[in-house]
Amino acid sequence: CEADPPLASQNTNQNYTWLNENTLTYDTRFGVHAINVVGGFTFQHWYYKGFSAGITNLTTNNEGADNLGVGVAASPTSTFTENVLASYFGRINYRLMDKYLFTFTMRADGSSRFGVNNKWGYFPSGAFAWRVSDEKFMRSIPTISDPKLRTSYGVTGNQEIGDYNSLQQYGSNAYSLGSVPSRVVGISPSNIPNPNLKWESTASFDAGVDLGLWNNRLLLTGDYYRKKTTNLLLNESIPQSSGYTSILKNVG
Repeated sequence: CEADPPLASQNTNQNYTWLNENTLTYDTRFGVHAINVVGGFTFQHWYYKGFSAGITNLTTNNEGADNLGVGVAASPTSTFTENVLASYFGRINYRLMDKYLFTFTMRADGSSRFGVNNKWGYFPSGAFAWRVSDEKFMRSIPTISDPKLRTSYGVTGNQEIGDYNSLQQYGSNAYSLGSVPSRVVGISPSNIPNPNLKWESTASFDAGVDLGLWNNRLLLTGDYYRKKTTNLLLNESIPQSSGYTSILKNVG
């Protein structure tokens, strides 16, 4: 059988992620009140760039891939992607007599992956807990050692749709044309853009009780939990007569 023609190629890749985080904290206590406040800003950047070139039918193997001029050039390839995520956030913890515990948070996240008017999403949350064990009326019930009631509600966001999927993208196509065939490269749209894409949101509610019995020899926990996702990011099927099979939308 015939041996495969000799090949040589060179590949270069640059890939990095950098993260900048800035926070401020304020903590104070006066009387039966205690307050902790945290605020900040974060910025994260993902970057990837790659290039590849190769040849076939080498006239010599002595130079390896150090001289790509000794063969027939194949089509070079290159790629570039990046995305940016910026976030502002704040949190307030408030304790009253160390038995009534309140937490409030707020996030504003901006992603380069979404449409021009929908890059920012806003995600609040709050929680309350009551240390019933610190109440006077519990001291007369020695069997119950550590009861605690708690509830919380919060919203989180999802931006995992890949880079540039809200924009018009193009793919390349190569053809041999002419009486003396020569390679011609053209481009064509590869997706349907959707500038209205926005953050997917998941809201969660939880109510629970923690209970310790007989000096915490037995620990019990009960929870009611409910989660609902809105603006679900999905590829919705469309008729192939459109020239495409799907479009990315907020549909769930």
